[in-house]
Amino acid sequence: MRSFIYRLACILGLLLLWPGSMQAATNQPGVVLSFDDAFVDQWHTFFAGRTDVRATFFVSHWHTLSAAQIEKLRSLEAAGHEIGCHSYDHAGVGNLDYNFDPNKADLYVAEQVIPAIANMNVSGFSPVSFAYPSGERDANYDAAIRPYLPYLRSTFADENNQLAQMDDIYHDSDKNYGFLSGDGMDTLYQNELPEIEAALTRAKNNGEIITLYAHRILPDGGEGHNYGMYAAKLNAVIDKAKQLGLQFYTFAEAYQVGNQGGGGGSSGQIITALYGNRVHLTWSDMPTHDFVGVSFAGQTAWLYGGDTNGAVAGKIGVTVSEPVAGQQYVAHFYLNGSVVSTSAPFSFDGVPTVAAPTSLVASSPSDGTVNLNWGDASNNETGFRVERCLGTACSDFVEVGSTAADVASFAETGLSAGTYRYRVQAYNASAASAYSGVAEVMVTDNGGGGGGSGQIITALYGNRVHLTWSDMPAHNFVGVSLAGQTAWLYGGETNGAVSGKIGVTVSEPVAGQQYEAHFYLNGSVVATSAPFTFL
Repeated sequence: MRSFIYRLACILGLLLLWPGSMQAATNQPGVVLSFDDAFVDQWHTFFAGRTDVRATFFVSHWHTLSAAQIEKLRSLEAAGHEIGCHSYDHAGVGNLDYNFDPNKADLYVAEQVIPAIANMNVSGFSPVSFAYPSGERDANYDAAIRPYLPYLRSTFADENNQLAQMDDIYHDSDKNYGFLSGDGMDTLYQNELPEIEAALTRAKNNGEIITLYAHRILPDGGEGHNYGMYAAKLNAVIDKAKQLGLQFYTFAEAYQVGNQGGGGGSSGQIITALYGNRVHLTWSDMPTHDFVGVSFAGQTAWLYGGDTNGAVAGKIGVTVSEPVAGQQYVAHFYLNGSVVSTSAPFSFDGVPTVAAPTSLVASSPSDGTVNLNWGDASNNETGFRVERCLGTACSDFVEVGSTAADVASFAETGLSAGTYRYRVQAYNASAASAYSGVAEVMVTDNGGGGGGSGQIITALYGNRVHLTWSDMPAHNFVGVSLAGQTAWLYGGETNGAVSGKIGVTVSEPVAGQQYEAHFYLNGSVVATSAPFTFL
């Protein structure tokens, strides 16, 4: 995921007066059209070039998308559609790995939510909405997911009633909800066009918003599919909505109509107002809390923040020293480090832009060494950040260094053998650029990094190390140790899986200290990760 040095020093102040929310909710009746899974090509074929409708696409299996498909999603987003998250690989919370177990909610987030967001972030997307795979949801999982993706969608079906009689798929500004449900338009759900049109008419007459979903968009006259609807049927739904004067909402827009208008947290109302690079926060009816922090949407670690003194209602200002133009942020309220409430996403408009670096090239001239060179496309940067990750398909980039303005090269030594991916970002005092393209390079020998074979990818979230491995020699334990040492400080059983995932908490990480993850077999090290540092 995108990584910046967390700044503990920030400008904070109590403010007496400022305008209200910039995200005022509307009660215009409307419809949410949402589409699930990864049928990107079909979605793009139908919606490309249309300006009469907006939809939301909840994407799973992001790591399998081609560059061309990601570009299609980017063009859909640019046209006003929303790109949401549908988990890493479409595992539902009722899956055998989780089985609605409240004790596995954090595991679900670690395996299905955080990696999915990370992959989307690398491609330049900042999701705020989540659709449960197979519609399987649970209140414990809601609470675990909401700090990362505040807007939640489930499914609802009632074979004994028509769509127009199903209150669960409608909402308005007076309805109380912690998630929204939709019903399906695909062949499988047997909701034919007249029934859908009647449901849209109810939304119009009652001043409500109806949520609907589908999967494939099939060409007329072609082969059908249970999880698909023909383009002619979708066009008819859109035409009826237009005839009724319904507004086409994205899911995030619709979710902000009603009691959840303040965001996705447990409770409380949070109003945000932006002045330059300063966020003015006003809150009321807040659950117990002791701190407020501003972070990237989809992340819980704060970048800038301050103490709130636990006030149920109050005001504070937070300065974001280097806001990224177009990046979505949220304000989290914390109690002892845990998120208890979250604002609606916001972004800084009118921030001076910095051009992204171009033509990034990575080479390995000798064992354990990587040289980077790139094109400086800006004339106003004050420096460049360099990030890397380990593996041919990795997405968990961490910052490994920086250069001064106009210095378009960087070198790393002492790397373990393996394939590395790099990207570079330009920044100045008020803005940061988009990332350069990703450059991939293979490093030979172990470069001082560690023994064994296999691929080990590390990602850091606060004081927790998420490890993903593949092609691993025989092992039975993983441990995190100080770099250069083999005795582990924190670790856990791996059950000898050739490929797998595990999270290890380092209770008191030392800032700037390099750590490594070792895989052991009966106490002997068989493989070692590249060094990493807690920022």
